[in-house]
Amino acid sequence: EKYMSLYRIDLSPEGNDSETVISYSSPKVWIHRGYVYYIDNRETYPRIRRMKLGSDKVEIVYETGGREARLYRMMPHGDYLFFQTANYVDDTKLNGGIMAYNINTGKTILVKKGAISSYEVMGNYLYYKENDNAKCYSLIDGSDNIIFEFKESRSKFDKEYIYTYDIYNSIIYVYSYDGELLGSIEDEKMGWSSFGDDEYLFADYSPSYGQDATVIVSVDDIIAGKGKWKLLAW
Repeated sequence: EKYMSLYRIDLSPEGNDSETVISYSSPKVWIHRGYVYYIDNRETYPRIRRMKLGSDKVEIVYETGGREARLYRMMPHGDYLFFQTANYVDDTKLNGGIMAYNINTGKTILVKKGAISSYEVMGNYLYYKENDNAKCYSLIDGSDNIIFEFKESRSKFDKEYIYTYDIYNSIIYVYSYDGELLGSIEDEKMGWSSFGDDEYLFADYSPSYGQDATVIVSVDDIIAGKGKWKLLAW
């Protein structure tokens, strides 16, 4: 049974006006403490909106601006909705950071300027990537500490582990939140890692005969030193 509608979009080529919207991607949606929060990535200047469950009234929580503006990695935590915003200062430089919207007061603050890569909020701490460092920021006293240094270009902060991906050598590393390297897995034919969760990791795989596939590996197996990619789907 349909409970409520957020918005409608036109996915036909005729409905995609390149002068007013960016290319379409899936909307981001969270349900948290009686509200639905969502981002329509089709907008040129994306907004975070919310609707009370069962209501048809829309509130705008946050609006972006600037060149190629974007909103992403929305994450509710307690009385706050964390998210990232960014826009291009020039052809190569992105300006942005991690923001926090207070769901009770309606106020938004900048938590970490310049932090535009992956992050995770756990308890009173914000874990995030900055340049070549995995860092821990206290939401209580504002202290900011380096957990470990790494050179890999992609990362994901999960509830249990921190994953980093060396795209040049196709190696995924698994770290603890104490900075200990727990294990790694590599495959020369692996194309692109989409990470996963604290149980399994996923990746694109391109065998030499050219047929693409999705592969899966157990995180526990990686940590135990016996991780092997297994076929999930062609």
